[in-house]
Amino acid sequence: MLENAVFEDVDVQDLKVSVFAGPIFKRNDLRYRDVMVPKDYWKVIAYVDGADRQLKAKAFVLTQDDLLHDIEGLDLDPFRLYQVSLADLADRTRLDFDLTAAVDEMAPERVSEAMPRGAGGLPLREINAREDLILG
Repeated sequence: MLENAVFEDVDVQDLKVSVFAGPIFKRNDLRYRDVMVPKDYWKVIAYVDGADRQLKAKAFVLTQDDLLHDIEGLDLDPFRLYQVSLADLADRTRLDFDLTAAVDEMAPERVSEAMPRGAGGLPLREINAREDLILG
């Protein structure tokens, strides 16, 4: 679980963190008894960085769809984890993340132009190891 990986790598006594999460519903999601079953979920981790005591935020999408190639499959694949910008997440969820957008670690103006881009040209970084999640 994303939160467990974060908690393992920080001093919990000094930790100031909030985690927000929810589903990302899309038209092609499966339905079961008239209830949509999403293939994608989002998480936002807002935290105070221990080194400089600044508020920061990271947004993630956990998906069973291929975000880079937009391949549709009939079977549910294992979840993949991507770090995305809050602007990208707001577009996917239709939620307002304006209060944390100013501290977004993946804001397009804060990342290299060479970083892979997802839909709409917004930054996208696949998380493959726990080390990729380190806060700060």
